[in-house]
Amino acid sequence: MRSTIIDINVNNLNHNLLQIEKFSNTAKIIPIIKANAYGHGLTEIAHNLSSPRIAMLGVAFAEEALLLRESGETRDILIIVPPEIEEIEELLKNDITFTLGRLELLPKINEIAKKLNKVAKIHIFINTGMNRDGITPEEMSINGDIFSKYDHINFEGICSHFATSEFSDKSFILNQFDNFNKVLTLSSNYHNQFKYIHIANSAAIINFPESIFNAVRPGIALYGLMPEKKFAEEMNLKPILSLKSKVKKIQKLHKGDTAGYSFHFISNKDTQIAVIPIGYGDGYSCEFANNSECLINGMRFPLVGSICMDQILADIGNAHINVGDEVVLIGSQGLEEITVYDLAKRIDTIPYQITTSLLSRIPRIYRNGNV
Repeated sequence: MRSTIIDINVNNLNHNLLQIEKFSNTAKIIPIIKANAYGHGLTEIAHNLSSPRIAMLGVAFAEEALLLRESGETRDILIIVPPEIEEIEELLKNDITFTLGRLELLPKINEIAKKLNKVAKIHIFINTGMNRDGITPEEMSINGDIFSKYDHINFEGICSHFATSEFSDKSFILNQFDNFNKVLTLSSNYHNQFKYIHIANSAAIINFPESIFNAVRPGIALYGLMPEKKFAEEMNLKPILSLKSKVKKIQKLHKGDTAGYSFHFISNKDTQIAVIPIGYGDGYSCEFANNSECLINGMRFPLVGSICMDQILADIGNAHINVGDEVVLIGSQGLEEITVYDLAKRIDTIPYQITTSLLSRIPRIYRNGNV
């Protein structure tokens, strides 16, 4: 196994799920594990998520759902990005639920389900203002007969997605919430028509709890992160991912020596460089060139020079560091910590991008207890 690994703390994952349940009243939970569980490992995270409150697992695309089925997952799975019509037959064969974003697909979906002697389970996706996926409230208002027209479709749920759930300014989220409620009030029976009504994502659970219906869709919160760090602290979430490696080599440099590609680092003193076997080929961004740190023996050291495909360089000065010493790029060591938020701030991005960028090339290790 490579010396570069991702450590996943399963205890923290379970803790975060319990915290989400605590803040979600009695709502059912639809854990979102798309994008390789936000970089944490799709099938392994699914395997380690267990609670009577879990209604189904949420993914983005058909291939993710099918991979879960191939791994032995028997629970309900919801595809939250409306799939293409060409994918429907395979989804029905594997008893996978999906969202509907276009009413004109219903006759064809019903036809495919009838041919397979299946009932398609669908969650109607309402476009409440994000203008990405979904059916508008106006379309729903003039198509109220759809629920009785299709004998091989079960309209199991209705949902939407917030664009600004982390904002302190609530004006846009209130408008989206109002649009969603307009659909629910089209019929006095809508609250009974749908088994699952869900719009609250991770940030909305804490920042807009009014949007919690009978199901919620936490994504990044499962992994101990939030769009804003303050929300994670308020919910007492714990990060579950640590990114670690080991010193591969120590290279002595004289003043004026270069290290790495393209003269991105020229030493202004005699120093030592620790070579660490991780790079942009693993998803560690090139933007961290001369713009990040690592922890070795509980001390912070700057990363210098270009981020190579397979290796990075740390300027360790005259510190007593040995080949084989542990290097932490995300996580804690001694009294020091490098967080996903720290890295995101350095390259002006969001926490989601940091973890989802970490490729499967890096082995994931799943452990109970401290890692």
